[in-house]
Amino acid sequence: MRTITLAVVAAALLTLSACSSDDGADVAACKKAMEKQFEDAIETGKEGSRPPACMGIDDATLRRLVDEIMSEGMDDIPTPSLT
Repeated sequence: MRTITLAVVAAALLTLSACSSDDGADVAACKKAMEKQFEDAIETGKEGSRPPACMGIDDATLRRLVDEIMSEGMDDIPTPSLT
């Protein structure tokens, strides 16, 4: 169930609309906002959208952030014992 939720969250994060990069954009603030949305989505199932902190961040950077957040999120999931 949790893997399905993570897949849904990843899909929601990847559907963020295109936006060109702006030198004034704060990537760290964007990642923090996306991490918060990720946590909320896992707890509530709520689909995310582009956080205001991510306006001005280019798609390649957003994809990198999604990959980082998903990777970190997967590290937190306990692996079931097969024995």
